[in-house]
Amino acid sequence: MSLCSFSRSTFDTIYYMTVTVSDIVRLIQEIMQEKGIGYNELGRRLGVSSGRISEKLNGKTNWKLTDLFSYAEALGVSPESITAELERRDSKIV
Repeated sequence: MSLCSFSRSTFDTIYYMTVTVSDIVRLIQEIMQEKGIGYNELGRRLGVSSGRISEKLNGKTNWKLTDLFSYAEALGVSPESITAELERRDSKIV
């Protein structure tokens, strides 16, 4: 999926949020659980090993913005829905 297919507002939303990597990981894990997707299946969808998924979700490798979009696509959700949920959670903290 090309980054050009994401709206500017998606990038702006992420830029101005005060979420942490652990917030993103927590949401990704919640989506995985809701959809019944394990590390093996997510790895298959992303074309990486389950070990690589584990490293990413356990904070052993850095996250890039493109990772968030790739994970969203692999989980069958839009990046906008992920950023909207992160923004909703972020606004509750303030």
